[in-house]
Amino acid sequence: MAFTNPTGEDFRGLEPPEPLLRTLRCLEEPTVGRLHVVYDRMPYLLFPELDQRGFGYEVETRHDGVYVEIMKRGRQGK
Repeated sequence: MAFTNPTGEDFRGLEPPEPLLRTLRCLEEPTVGRLHVVYDRMPYLLFPELDQRGFGYEVETRHDGVYVEIMKRGRQGK
């Protein structure tokens, strides 16, 4: 998988729990079907929250951050 992040969110440089809280706020929008987010570190606490809310995800670790693609299940689930 090759992520690009042209329309996503970049939460690098933020202290926990701010990246988690901002991601969850983005997902509250009813029109969100897919979201690309970049983090400084692996967002382990995010994954159970996504599962509980019915979102799937794919993760790619790169030298410049952790890229997570979040999508509503039913389109492409985890």
